[in-house]
Amino acid sequence: MARILNISSDASLLRTREELLKSEGVEVVSALGFEAAVQAAKACQYDLAILGHSIPREEKRKLAYEIKRCGAEIQLLSLQRHDSVPLPEADFSMDAAEGPAALIALVRKILRSQPPN
Repeated sequence: MARILNISSDASLLRTREELLKSEGVEVVSALGFEAAVQAAKACQYDLAILGHSIPREEKRKLAYEIKRCGAEIQLLSLQRHDSVPLPEADFSMDAAEGPAALIALVRKILRSQPPN
């Protein structure tokens, strides 16, 4: 089963995305804020980390660095606001305004492209 680290700085968005991902049959660990995300990344191995669009850009950059230090093979998906520049540290970027169906489609694509654990 795929394992996803779901990160946001907004509790409501975090819960909503967690439920959406769980409905796809993946294991989801959610972290609210920088410190919780770094601790969660250190505690477990993940296939994918999703950085929510509510996270400030500089914090996202630091998170990307810290997460990659915990597991170099983890893929990073950065959800962006429609008017922001994609995060260069992320393996994938998506405009959050594309909605849940687009997010699920991209997550499926990313997880299919990875070798099984």
